[in-house]
Amino acid sequence: MATEEEQIEIIIPNDATSEIDDNIPQSQNGKLASLKAWLKKSLDETARKYLSSDTHSALYQIYDMFKKQMNDFNTVDAIAATLYIYVLDIPLLDKTYLTCQGVDPARLEPQPIDLSEKQLKRLFEITRYTIGIYGVMGIKPKDLVENVEFKTEEFNLTVFLNHTKTKKEEVVEYSASANTYDPSYLICVKKSMNAILIVLRGTLSLSDCVTDLIASPEQVNVFGIEGLCHSGIFHAGKRRFVALASKMEMLHSLYPDYQIIITGHSLGGGVGIVLSALLLETYPDWDIKCFAFAPAAAFSKEIACCKQMKNMVISLINNNDIVPRLSLGSFEYFKGMIKCVKDIVGIHAKELLVDSVKQVENPMTIALKIIGNKKDELVHSINLITTTHPPFIPSGRVIQMIPGKSVPKPISPDGIELEDLTKPSEDLPQWFEVPNEAFGRILPKMSMYIDHIPHSYESIVNDCIKEIGKFDFNKPQTNGTDLL
Repeated sequence: MATEEEQIEIIIPNDATSEIDDNIPQSQNGKLASLKAWLKKSLDETARKYLSSDTHSALYQIYDMFKKQMNDFNTVDAIAATLYIYVLDIPLLDKTYLTCQGVDPARLEPQPIDLSEKQLKRLFEITRYTIGIYGVMGIKPKDLVENVEFKTEEFNLTVFLNHTKTKKEEVVEYSASANTYDPSYLICVKKSMNAILIVLRGTLSLSDCVTDLIASPEQVNVFGIEGLCHSGIFHAGKRRFVALASKMEMLHSLYPDYQIIITGHSLGGGVGIVLSALLLETYPDWDIKCFAFAPAAAFSKEIACCKQMKNMVISLINNNDIVPRLSLGSFEYFKGMIKCVKDIVGIHAKELLVDSVKQVENPMTIALKIIGNKKDELVHSINLITTTHPPFIPSGRVIQMIPGKSVPKPISPDGIELEDLTKPSEDLPQWFEVPNEAFGRILPKMSMYIDHIPHSYESIVNDCIKEIGKFDFNKPQTNGTDLL
């Protein structure tokens, strides 16, 4: 009679052989491999049963991409290196870095933007749409609605109408649900603005997260220009274009003199850029303007900086917002930054992360002491990093919005002086047009996550208008001029 061990068929899938421990008896390896194959098959069958084909395929793409990128990624090294990079306080417009990225010397300096009162008011109203589309997640107390069941599509629409001062009859189409490659959106006709608006929601659902994470580069041709695009965002924009093209033709025929405004925040901004490009490519005579707030980076430089994008797209980025910097290329660059830190100053994780707690000493002070006189060498080395994949960057004209006074205080090994972020600034927010390429890498900053919150964008435009004069935010605005 065969033993129980002899009855177990040893099946070792090709992709599992590298994970077999030579110290485990061969029979155990066979059991582990068989169990792994069974689990993989079971999970795959469950995923196919409960997930759409798009989501199922997308999850495999995400897994493969992360497996490749995280193969040589050490979490402790990354945390420690991030602290070193943070205290270096590398400026957004580092001239050495921008020169290496091929930026024209004439564009190395930030260009101040002066907006008229009409432009700011129009921009403020557009900003409200990017927040209102979040529905209940973008709610403020004054947006609360009665006699509508909470968390329904009708509730979210009512929140949107209240927040944007839009009439229900102005809404042409609204979808609150989202699927992979298909974020929530709304179309409305605003006679007060002489505009047809397409508003795309940012990341809110798990399906939106899947779209975000399908970040592998895809070869595309837009305006006759070859370049790369974030795969998930491109497919989402193309799907929205196919679904809306005929409807937009109808609306344009009804309102031929209206400007078509496409806007969104985060994922919605990235998808909006792709949708705008596909619409303009198909209908070159249409007056299309895209306002992308904190846009997820969609295109490589060739397309992002082309003439058509510069004329159509305005990417608005609040201070140190990290999202417009995120792409596969920028992640590879960040891994290169970690390597530079390891090679030049070392990680010293225990001294930096553990001993600093025991000594009750600021870890940033310790990081500066460790860097010592190697700061210039480290910054120079970081600026010269090259990556396998090019970074995706914000498209069109890129406006960085600095909220009020932004005067960095010096950091010394004797102690760290931080700006008191709780004090309201008395200075007028400053807006600058900056090179698109400046957002091709991740620079750790204190406010990089807070700056991405949708309401922070509404707030900074609000602050600018307050400085100009009285403005009733609760009334829809009359015809404004085209921004910039």
